[in-house]
Amino acid sequence: MRTGQPTELATARLVLRPIEIAHAAAFWDVLRDPAMYAWIERAPPASPSDVETRFARIAQSVAPGRAEQWLNWTVWTRDGDEAVGMVEATVAPSKSIQIAYMFAPCVWGKGYAREAMEAALQSMSQSGAVSFSATIDGRNTRSLALIARLGFALSEVRAAQNEEIWRRA
Repeated sequence: MRTGQPTELATARLVLRPIEIAHAAAFWDVLRDPAMYAWIERAPPASPSDVETRFARIAQSVAPGRAEQWLNWTVWTRDGDEAVGMVEATVAPSKSIQIAYMFAPCVWGKGYAREAMEAALQSMSQSGAVSFSATIDGRNTRSLALIARLGFALSEVRAAQNEEIWRRA
């Protein structure tokens, strides 16, 4: 679908930048908030170097040892250049894309996640994406409402894991 990292995207209030190790310092405070991990099976980073290590890994354009491509952005406010979230996409050879997003609790309810996701989805659609999917904890009502507003439909429920699979063609 693409080669290399994604391009910078801009919305009315946000800038999505291809993820870089240099962004890690600004995201330390954002990503260490435990509230962000209530619905995902990952612990907050223990140190700024943990964020750097993660960013170094996901800044690669191709998943190591796999045929998938990674398109990952950090999300910043246009006024103030504040780090507020991340958008991640894993592109399969079939051009189906698994998406994920994380936004700072201090910006929940402001529409930033929706704005950023709309920009990323539009960019990937214009680049040949065939379909999108997202796996969301069924108890995460905010994320479920967001994904529905983005045009995704519930496809599968994995009750044992509290997971819902949402898809959009």
